[in-house]
Amino acid sequence: MISLQQIDASLGLLGLNRTKLAETLGIKPPTFNAYFRGDNEISADKLSLIEQHLIKQGIEFIEGGVRIAPNKPIEFKGKQGFKDFYDDIYNTVSKTGGDICLYNAVSDLVGGFLGDYLNLHMKRMIAIKDTFRFRVILEEGDDAYLGDNYCEYKWYPKDSFKGNHFYVYGNKVAFVTFKNDDVSVVVISNDGVAQAQKELYDLVWERIAFNPDDK
Repeated sequence: MISLQQIDASLGLLGLNRTKLAETLGIKPPTFNAYFRGDNEISADKLSLIEQHLIKQGIEFIEGGVRIAPNKPIEFKGKQGFKDFYDDIYNTVSKTGGDICLYNAVSDLVGGFLGDYLNLHMKRMIAIKDTFRFRVILEEGDDAYLGDNYCEYKWYPKDSFKGNHFYVYGNKVAFVTFKNDDVSVVVISNDGVAQAQKELYDLVWERIAFNPDDK
């Protein structure tokens, strides 16, 4: 079983705080903080819930401490997992800046799974928009520009468009699968993989995708 000290260390590595973690897991922040003060005893079920969430965020628990899991794919599942994935995008980019590349935004599905959380995410991305470049490739004819305050958009020719959905951000590549009423995201953290995927994206952006206004 993990310790409270490992939870704090994990939050430090992820750039998060106790309040954010508590809210994400549906625990009242005062109750959560009381665990760390020793005023309340945390149950084994709560510790397991926290452990599984932090593992999904890329934390590996080792004897006496924690670390970022080395090159281990992370999977986010369901609506809460999808929100956690968007937290990872924001937390990564807020630290590293740089390029964000998205292929096939499928805005209706994204909005359906994120709900009101999408507005919160867009507001925080707008607040740091000077630190990154966010490019989005959509299927020709898709004009749902949800992030037009901080994104650049191009269309991919409809006759050869593929329905894959992926992101590149920081040193990560994320592959998103929407199936029926569910969603899963597999995130790979690897400098070489991310760079190779970004180079392919750059090629498509420059040579195949086109500005909607040019249609």
